[in-house]
Amino acid sequence: MKRKFNERKALTLEYFSSRRWTRPRAYGVALGIYPTRAVYSYLLRLHRWRYLHRGRDVRGQIVYKLSPRGAQWLLRRRAQGVRFSP
Repeated sequence: MKRKFNERKALTLEYFSSRRWTRPRAYGVALGIYPTRAVYSYLLRLHRWRYLHRGRDVRGQIVYKLSPRGAQWLLRRRAQGVRFSP
């Protein structure tokens, strides 16, 4: 299925907007993204662009949450009237 430009980014930021710290695997399963290594690569890319914050939980596993820049991008997108659907 061909996706529109920025659709995956919009879906990802929308997903993280309603959650706190989340593991990449949980995100991948929720949005149906496989293989799992692709999830890790994509979330790392969004972290490097400063759309997501990255950290570690008490078990030492990588977790992500929405950053202020990601929230701002999402608000601008919503103001343009763009709707998101998985």
